[in-house]
Amino acid sequence: VGRCHLDQFDNTTAEKRSLDLLGKLYKRTLDPSKRPADAVAIEIATYGLQPARDTKKEAFCVPTIKKVYGNDLVEGSAEYWDIVRACAYSGATR
Repeated sequence: VGRCHLDQFDNTTAEKRSLDLLGKLYKRTLDPSKRPADAVAIEIATYGLQPARDTKKEAFCVPTIKKVYGNDLVEGSAEYWDIVRACAYSGATR
């Protein structure tokens, strides 16, 4: 997974959770078949992909994540950082 060989993995339960979380963040239903950035966001959030880091992008997303999710995501958890990275690097928009 770390090298993006996602064709070998399929976790529909985790992908559904990512769709729900990201839908709340982007205030819309994500459509990975029509929006490539949505597919990237789902892959980052579901499988914990870690692109080359840009801490400024991540820091920009943190206040939004806190506002949208409140206490629904445990700050500092793997799931929290997966959503931060999806926000920072996927290119998906509201």
